[in-house]
Amino acid sequence: MQVLRIDFSYLHELANKITPEKAMSDFQQFKNNWRGKSTLFANLKGYIWKLEWGPGKGIHYHLIFFFDGSQVLKDAYLAQQIGKYWTEVITKGSGLYWNCNASKDQYRELGIGVIRADDLT
Repeated sequence: MQVLRIDFSYLHELANKITPEKAMSDFQQFKNNWRGKSTLFANLKGYIWKLEWGPGKGIHYHLIFFFDGSQVLKDAYLAQQIGKYWTEVITKGSGLYWNCNASKDQYRELGIGVIRADDLT
């Protein structure tokens, strides 16, 4: 499996203005558009998402995507492309993203990137 972790949020100046309904509507549009974005989601096998709110950050999503590891090789690049799709197409410039796969060295326990059945940790 190729595991991607991406966080979606909104510009800081909009963080307290985004309602849960708006965030859910944006996320629903994002999921609905997967069928038309085969270059990004063709090898998607599953996903997990969590909606949170935090002071200063406002409403934001934590997403984990599971892709076919035999087809997806450049995890950080794919995560970047998905993040750009969120910011440019879905939120039309009002969104932000954090590509965890581009910062793997910041994690003590790594659960993203290539995960193999015989991995011990």
